[in-house]
Amino acid sequence: MLEWISRGLRCDAHAICHFVNITRGAVLKVFILIKDFGFRDPGISRDVAELARAAGMQTLADGLLFKDVPDIVSQEYEVPRLNVSDTPPPPFSAPPSRAPPPLHNFFPKPPPVPPPPEKYYAATEICKTGPQLPPPPPLSPPPALVPQLTSNNARGGGLYGLVGVGCNDTLTTTSSEEEEQGEVPELAAFSTDNLTILDKLGPGQFGEIHLCRVESFPDSFDIVSSSDCSLVIVKYLRIGASESARIDFQREVRSLARLQDPNIVRVLGACLDKEPQCMVVEFMEYGDLNQFLQEHIAETASTLPQNAKMLSYGCLIYMATQIASGMKYLESLSFVHRDLATRNCLVGRGCAVKVSDIAISRSLYSADYCNLEGKALPIRWMAWESILLGRFTSKSDVWSFAVTLWEILTFAREQPFDELSDDKLIENAAHFYKDDGQEILLPLPINCPKEIYDLMCECWQRNKRPNFREIHLFLQRKNLGYKPGMD
Repeated sequence: MLEWISRGLRCDAHAICHFVNITRGAVLKVFILIKDFGFRDPGISRDVAELARAAGMQTLADGLLFKDVPDIVSQEYEVPRLNVSDTPPPPFSAPPSRAPPPLHNFFPKPPPVPPPPEKYYAATEICKTGPQLPPPPPLSPPPALVPQLTSNNARGGGLYGLVGVGCNDTLTTTSSEEEEQGEVPELAAFSTDNLTILDKLGPGQFGEIHLCRVESFPDSFDIVSSSDCSLVIVKYLRIGASESARIDFQREVRSLARLQDPNIVRVLGACLDKEPQCMVVEFMEYGDLNQFLQEHIAETASTLPQNAKMLSYGCLIYMATQIASGMKYLESLSFVHRDLATRNCLVGRGCAVKVSDIAISRSLYSADYCNLEGKALPIRWMAWESILLGRFTSKSDVWSFAVTLWEILTFAREQPFDELSDDKLIENAAHFYKDDGQEILLPLPINCPKEIYDLMCECWQRNKRPNFREIHLFLQRKNLGYKPGMD
């Protein structure tokens, strides 16, 4: 019947009723055909409406009584028209009539980080004054901006098996010609039979390092002019070392033997003609400066324990001046230390201080070294370019000197950047590299004069830093007339 109607045959309501079974589905199909083919006969519409009403389809029957059936729009989903005169809401704002649902946050934000203490960030007058220099040319990006830490910290672990910055890695020369460094003085021939081992300090680059006592010095050795202490540091070449290791060891002996300065430890002699080969370096009565400082307190301390050992501010600057003097000498010979710190300075009578390089061999200072890509590095004393780019120069030694000066003025009571992990410290070095102004400097030590802290901050500049000649002259002027009172 539907196909017959679709052919356009004209029929009345009675003919349709004859062929259509009165069901809801049939009435609906007839209704659709009427609407689609545009039948406008009021009689047909009325008759079909009666059929629809009989089938219980009241809404459809009512629609057939009108010429045009309006579209059904659900008011529940109707979007209200926006009045042109109304002000549109700001973007991304929620409708005013609907409040956002409450959020159930099981991970609340941490409390805000408290601001750093006053004067934590360096802002010195030296840095602020003077003409503005043009920005330095951009550095080529390093292969990896953040080096890979093989362990988060070296605390609690030894340095065995690590290639560190000690031994032949420290006190290295940047000159390609050894002849430029001067003639090698004749070394006293030490026999290992005259050495008594007192303490094993640890492994070095070429072999074990021991603290020894000299039972008898060679006849040609002037003990008075060279050292007043019978204790020496002996660096051994491990038995069975390769020929290349032997050559490197002997080259180090010759290089260090050239260093003749009152504030640099001297090579006293060597044993190179028989096994085990060794190099004998002077030691000093009071050991390293780090332990020496921790055994003393400031002269201006509010409470002085009984029998306390005190150091004046003048004595602290006096010791720092000697370190600067020794480093000025190394700088003049194009030697780079790479590991300058209080642990690598030795103290003798009258607060005499000499720069050394034995700390990496001592397990006592293993926490000061970070295992960075297979090397034990003192990153808390290192300049940013040394950490990220592996670049060691006299300027990076200047950076380390400022950290050493900070240690001296705080009596070595805490590790530099003790509040930062090794990872955070490397991130801080990255801020220096990016020059984004977010770098952190060591805080102002208690009772430290402003001009001394300004000097430290100059040494921690990203690019332009003073040289050791300028640093030594500055400290000398700040400590004119001081004479050590220690016996």
